[in-house]
Amino acid sequence: MGNVLRAHARYGQASAYYEMTRQIAAEHTPNFIRWVDAQAAWLAVLQGQHDKAECLIRQALAPADLGQRMSFQVTLGVIELLTGRRKEAEDHLRESLAFYQHSQDRQATCAIAFHLAYLQISQRVRSSAVIKLLRAELKWLESEDNAYFPLWWHPKLVSRVAALLLTTPEFHALGRRFFRQGYLGEEGVRALRQLYLQSYSAQRAEIAELLGVHGVSPPHETDIHADAGRVVTDAIARGLIAPAMLALLFHRLRTSHQRGRDNPTIVAIFLLHMQGVATGDIALRLDMSRSSVSHTLQIIYESLGVARDHGSRIDQRNALRAAARAQGLLA
Repeated sequence: MGNVLRAHARYGQASAYYEMTRQIAAEHTPNFIRWVDAQAAWLAVLQGQHDKAECLIRQALAPADLGQRMSFQVTLGVIELLTGRRKEAEDHLRESLAFYQHSQDRQATCAIAFHLAYLQISQRVRSSAVIKLLRAELKWLESEDNAYFPLWWHPKLVSRVAALLLTTPEFHALGRRFFRQGYLGEEGVRALRQLYLQSYSAQRAEIAELLGVHGVSPPHETDIHADAGRVVTDAIARGLIAPAMLALLFHRLRTSHQRGRDNPTIVAIFLLHMQGVATGDIALRLDMSRSSVSHTLQIIYESLGVARDHGSRIDQRNALRAAARAQGLLA
């Protein structure tokens, strides 16, 4: 019942059922608690509570046998994907994929392949290589006349893959089915809005039609500014920046074409970048193209006097953070 409620995004009720199950297991079958922890961990993943999710899944992994470990570490791999630990994520996911391919569990292999495809997309791997990874699973989904699998379904990851399918003639119809069925929720709408901004006019009509299925209009510049405003508000709530710093931050982060007015979008990109959000995910959050975000980040680094020609991306981000704090732009 907890899993059913979780699938319907009724997270509070799902959590209550997991807790009841945990209490029953503690009295009668303590070994089952690890499975409750695994389900509660996935619930936390869907809610964006990555620290809580990782604590729960590692708790479940500690006493796990081989089969349980192969299951539980898929959740760990997704947590690592969503928190930028790509190498660890790939190692865990590929190990579990090999296990489930051997046992011929198609739901499991389909879900894991989608997670690996998301990883490749985030690394800018060619679309043809991503489709090659997914082809067998996509053919299976087509044969089942389905675009939903209940195991390890994460709307954010699946939405990115489904957006790629929309641009691929071979699996275009399957991509449409993903977005029309409604299981992707707000993440699906967000992916469509970003794809709309990246598409040619001929493709935009279809994307607008898919957005219309969900009662959403295509994005406009005012929508992007509204999303940017929410990022700024959230950064204040998180303590990343103090309200008193905003005026100076808006003043410093202006493009050469907008010296006379504030630009919420460039400030939002800066704040998301400071929180470690990947470029592709920033683009998705703000309904922008990835190239526009990359160009804006270059402007931000130049504006704060930080070079991007040496060190890793983490080193560069840390240097930018240090420069921003030194200039009184971050808490």
